Amino acid sequence: MSSLEMNRFVVVTPEGVTLEKEVSFLRFHTPSGELGILPGHTPTVSQVSPGALVLRDQEGNDTPYFISSGMIHVELDRVVLTTDYIESQDHIDEGRARDSEKRAKDRLKSGDRLMDHIRAHRSLVRAQSRLFVKSF
Repeated sequence: MSSLEMNRFVVVTPEGVTLEKEVSFLRFHTPSGELGILPGHTPTVSQVSPGALVLRDQEGNDTPYFISSGMIHVELDRVVLTTDYIESQDHIDEGRARDSEKRAKDRLKSGDRLMDHIRAHRSLVRAQSRLFVKSF
């Protein structure tokens, strides 16, 4: 593939640049839905929601990651994601994610009026996203 068919993708966390690679496509979640980026995409800046990030390499292979919330800056040939953390499929602890999912579901079912429903729902989404990435 030519460089016109690839984007340079960079992930920046508080530790610095943690991932840098050429991708032909990437997909992630925003507050208004899922967004896919191809090379030559209109430059944009967007908020990123916690969830799955899928990167496609030049051979067409998809690699999933879990990301926390952040911001993404899309240029014509480069995409920069700034996020608190990114987890590869290998680094996700499936047992811990299942436990988090169960705790969040239990909290949401509890009927406790003092419970923070938004926080519990976000916890459930993070756990389910990690499980999706792990099983990808």
